[in-house]
Amino acid sequence: MVHQIVRFPRCLRRWLIIGLSPSLLLAQTAPAPSSEGNSSANSDEVFALPEFTVETTARRDDYIASEATSGTRTGAQIIDLPYNVQVLTREFLQDFQLFDVEQQLMFASNYGPRDREYGVVTGNRLRGFEPVILRDGFSRAGPPDLSNANQVEIIMGPQSTLYGQASPGGLINYISKRPRHNPAYRLSTVWGSYEFQRHDLEATGPVYKDKLFYLFTGGYSYNRTELDYVFQRLAAYTFSLSYKLSPNTTITGYWEQQKQKQNRGTGLPGLLVGSRPSASNPLIRSGGVVTSSYLPLAHFNQMGPNDHLDRNYDGANVLIEHRFNSAWSGRVNLQKFWKDFEQKRWSSGLNYVPETGRLTSRTPFREIQDDRATAVQADLLGRFTTGSFKHSLLFAGDYSHEVYSDDQFQLSTADVNALPSSVRFLDPTNPDWTPADYSKVTRATALSRREFTNTGLLASYRLTFWNDRLATMASVRHSEVESKVRNDATTAKPGDGTDKANTYSTGFNLKLAGDSLLLFANYSTSFDPQVLVDQGTGQVQRPEKGKGPEAGFKGIFFDQRVSYTVSLYEITKDNISTPNPDYDASTSAPGVPQYLGQGQNRVRGVDFSASARLTDDLTLLGSFGYLDSEITKSPDAPQNLGDVLTLVPDMTASGAVRYTFSHGFLKGLRIGANATYTGRTVINAATATRAREEHGPVQLYGGFVAYSWKTGHFRHTLSANVLNVFDKFYLNSNDKIGRGREIRGSYVLSF
Repeated sequence: MVHQIVRFPRCLRRWLIIGLSPSLLLAQTAPAPSSEGNSSANSDEVFALPEFTVETTARRDDYIASEATSGTRTGAQIIDLPYNVQVLTREFLQDFQLFDVEQQLMFASNYGPRDREYGVVTGNRLRGFEPVILRDGFSRAGPPDLSNANQVEIIMGPQSTLYGQASPGGLINYISKRPRHNPAYRLSTVWGSYEFQRHDLEATGPVYKDKLFYLFTGGYSYNRTELDYVFQRLAAYTFSLSYKLSPNTTITGYWEQQKQKQNRGTGLPGLLVGSRPSASNPLIRSGGVVTSSYLPLAHFNQMGPNDHLDRNYDGANVLIEHRFNSAWSGRVNLQKFWKDFEQKRWSSGLNYVPETGRLTSRTPFREIQDDRATAVQADLLGRFTTGSFKHSLLFAGDYSHEVYSDDQFQLSTADVNALPSSVRFLDPTNPDWTPADYSKVTRATALSRREFTNTGLLASYRLTFWNDRLATMASVRHSEVESKVRNDATTAKPGDGTDKANTYSTGFNLKLAGDSLLLFANYSTSFDPQVLVDQGTGQVQRPEKGKGPEAGFKGIFFDQRVSYTVSLYEITKDNISTPNPDYDASTSAPGVPQYLGQGQNRVRGVDFSASARLTDDLTLLGSFGYLDSEITKSPDAPQNLGDVLTLVPDMTASGAVRYTFSHGFLKGLRIGANATYTGRTVINAATATRAREEHGPVQLYGGFVAYSWKTGHFRHTLSANVLNVFDKFYLNSNDKIGRGREIRGSYVLSF
C-alpha cells in the first residue's frame, strides 16, 4: 500500500492536540496492522505499539537479542542499525547471577569497570568516557535493578540525537518489564558467600478480561565484601498497570520505589613518603608524595563501622501509546522522580604515613541531597512505502526540569583540633572507632542549589531502497539547557546561564552479501547538557561535546544462528573539565578548584562482539575491545599532555558459554561458564603530590550448573554459581579490593 506524504500535516496537528488532551487520544480506534514484520502477535507483553518496543519472543535464543529500541528510539532489528549495538538479556544475567551494573557491563566491549556498588555507577568508562545510564530513555530515574529490567541495551558512540544527554562513549539503556496478557508468577531466592542473599518476586497477568493488566516486582538483596565493615542493602518495588482502551491505544502507569542502606567504605590509603611533621603536632604532616596504594591495608576500611548512607528513590511514569492509522503512531511518556540522600561518614582519601604508623588527619563529614525531576518524552513515528522505497520518519521532543540541592557539613576548626589523636589520626593496627558527635557537625562547606531545564527537538529519517540492500539514516537534534547554580556556603558567584547545541548523526547499512555481510558506517556527535559545577569555586563548566566516525561490518548467517559486529572508531571530546587531584570534597578549603580547566581527549579503538547458537543446546557469546587513548589538550595541567586517559583499560574481552541438556536422563540440566579480561589501566596520573599509578590486567572466571523440572503447573530450578572461581586478588579502579571467590545457591519457582 502507498501512503501519501501529504497526509502528514494533519497527523502532526492531531498529534500536537493529543499531547495536550489525553481524552482525544483515547477516542482513536483505527485498525492495527502489523508493523513491517515486527508484529507482537506472538508476544505475551501488553504492547499497543510494536513499533516502539522490542519483541522478546522473537529472539533467536534467550541469550541472543535480535531487536533493540535504543538505536533509534523505536523497535528495530539490530542488524539494520548503522551502529554498534550490544544487548544483554535478562536470562543471561540471571543464569550467571550478574546482579550489579558493573558486573553486567563487563560483558560489553571496551567497558572499564570501577566499583561494585548496587545501583550507583560513577567513574565507569565506555569507549574511554563515562557513559550515561538511562532507564527507558530517562536519565533521572531509580538505579537499574535486575528485578525490574527486561534487557540492557548498549549503543556505542556519541549519540546525543537520541535522548539529548549523551557521553561520546555511548548510552546504556535499561528496558523495563511490562505487564503481560497471561498470568505468570516467579519467586527466587539466592544465598551465598559474603553473607549474600537476594530474594525476588514477580507477578503479572490480567485484572479485568482483555482490558486491564498488572505487573508487580519486588526485590531484596544484602551482601558484604572483602573490605571490613562494608555492606549493601537494597529493597526495590515496582507496580505497573496497563489499560488497553482499544486495539490501538494503551495507557500504562508505573510506580517504583527503592531504598538503599550502605557502608561504602573507602579505597586503599596511599603511601605518603617524604612528608614533614608540623611543629605543633608531629602527627600533622605537610609535603611528601603519594607513591602508591598501600597494599598491607587492602582490607582496611577507614570508615570502620561509622559510615551510614541512606538513599531513597521514588518514581512514577505514565505512558500513552496510540496508532492513528496504518502509517502514523505516537506515544507520550511522563515521569516524576524523587531522590533523598543522607550520609554520615569521615573524610576519606587519607594516606598512610610510615614515620608515624598512622593515617593523615580525618574529620567527620555529613551530606544531604534532595533531587526532584519532571520529564516528558513525545514521539511521532511514520512508516510508509512509495514504490520500492521504504520510509521511516520520527519526530520527537523532550523536556525535563530538575531541582537539586546538596548540603555538606564538617566540624569547626576548633572542634577538629579538639578531637582525640586516636580518632583524628587513625592507627590501622589499633583503630579507635569512637562515633562522632554529629550535633557538632554544622559548619557548612557546601550549600549547593541547582536548577536545570533541558529541552530538545529531534527529527530522524530512514530510507531503505535498492531491493532492501541499502539503508540510510540521518538525524538532527536541537538541544537547549538553562542552569541556575549557587553555593550559599562560599563567596562564589551564582552560575546562571544557557547553552544550545545542534547535534546530528548520519549513517548507512549496505548489504554486500545479504544479511551475512553488511558494511555500516556513521558519523555522530554528542552534547552533555548536565552542566558541571565546580564545588570549590561555584563556577559552571561548559557542556562537554563529542564527535567521531565509526565503520565496520556486521552480519547473521548459518540460518540466523551466528551473528557478529566489528567496528573501528575515533572519538574526540572537547570542553573536558579536568579534575584537580588535590581537591577533596570533604577536606578542601572553599575556593580550591575542583576542576583545572577544560581540555580535549581523543580515543581510537576497535570493538568486536559475536553470538552463536551452534546447536539447539549450545550457545556462545563473546566480545573484544582495544582502545588507544590520549590527552590532546590540557591547558591547566600541561604535564598530562600526551598521556593516556585514567580509568580506561587498553583492552577488554569477555566470553560465555552455556549448554542445555534437552534429551536423555540429563534433560533439564544446564551448565555455563564465563570469563572477563580487563587490561592495563592508569588509575592516577602523575602530579606534584602523587606518583603515577596503574593496575595490571585482571582475568575473572565464573560458572553455574542448574537443573529444572516440572511438577504439575509448577516449574522448579535449582542452581549453584561460582564467581571469581580462582579467588583472584585484584583492585577496582577506585582502589577498593574486589570480592574473592563467591559460591551461591539458588532456587526459583515459577508458574
